[in-house]
Amino acid sequence: MVFFVNGRFLTQHPTGVQFFAQEICNELQATKPINFLTQKTTLNNHYQLANKNIKQIGIFKGHLWEQISLPWFLFWQKKGFLLNFCNTAPLFIKNQLVTVHDLAFMRKEKWFNPVFKMAYQFLIPSILKKSKVVPTVSETIKKEMEAYFKLPSTKISVISNKISAALISATATPPNFPVVKNDFYLMVGSDNPRKNFAWVEKQFTAHFPTKTLVIVGSNHQSFLVTEKINSNHILRISTASANELAWLYQNAIAFINPSFYEGFGIPNIEAMYFNCPILCANIPVFREVCEEVAVYFELNNSTDFIEKLNAMEKIDKPQFALLAKKRVAFYQNKNNVETFLKLVEK
Repeated sequence: MVFFVNGRFLTQHPTGVQFFAQEICNELQATKPINFLTQKTTLNNHYQLANKNIKQIGIFKGHLWEQISLPWFLFWQKKGFLLNFCNTAPLFIKNQLVTVHDLAFMRKEKWFNPVFKMAYQFLIPSILKKSKVVPTVSETIKKEMEAYFKLPSTKISVISNKISAALISATATPPNFPVVKNDFYLMVGSDNPRKNFAWVEKQFTAHFPTKTLVIVGSNHQSFLVTEKINSNHILRISTASANELAWLYQNAIAFINPSFYEGFGIPNIEAMYFNCPILCANIPVFREVCEEVAVYFELNNSTDFIEKLNAMEKIDKPQFALLAKKRVAFYQNKNNVETFLKLVEK
């Protein structure tokens, strides 16, 4: 069996989904040779692959490349098995698996570009039926997939996210903008309505006008543009290096994750790794990932949020660090490659 990776993600702006693909590919390459297939275009330079065995094929780009060029190439690879790590895959290939990170596109909320949402609602159910197995990133999403698509539990397996190797090996470096050590709060993620960042910004401007909020994350073409609140105490940075992000996590009063919905929430375990106290929305997947490590607030409840935020400066940091270390180890010590290869061999 020859492993080919749908490398379309290597041409995209990285979010948690793409970084998941990068990390599991790096883990896999230590065990098995894998071959990346991409369209003929410039690759995004944010990705750090252990072995760049990349073949650029076809004449199309985007979804057309994935649905025409990619399966045409694989048709001639009789022993090929296609690995899709970023939600989508060719419709007409049987010898493949597709990783689904969340089912946000199935929900009624207006979080996405309508064309993107319609495409996913058409593609994903059809692909899942043909996929040999379906990895996902949390037990929460596994249950949702069973309910939405009536998939048998045995067809879905959880392969959790991990903290990137680049962030673990980072040397904390202050970012190139004015922020005072231990005097700011932090949010990290793509700028889209599902993240609920605008609501937190409003809470800060209304109730904490002198507190500083740092937001790391850029907009993405698949998501609708979010409302932005103007304040001298809200600092936005579209991208941060691993070194800068490490510094921000280490020196924030607390990390805030107010998302309405997630498949996992990688920034939560990143914050744990750097012993940054976590205040996050009380949603099922955060309860699964963080357990007792985080402080939870009820969505859209200003009173609860204000009370919990005021308490974050009084967190018992040694106790938090002890709990966080155990929770991070739970994810980092998982043998995702072993789990993954067992799926392929089914």
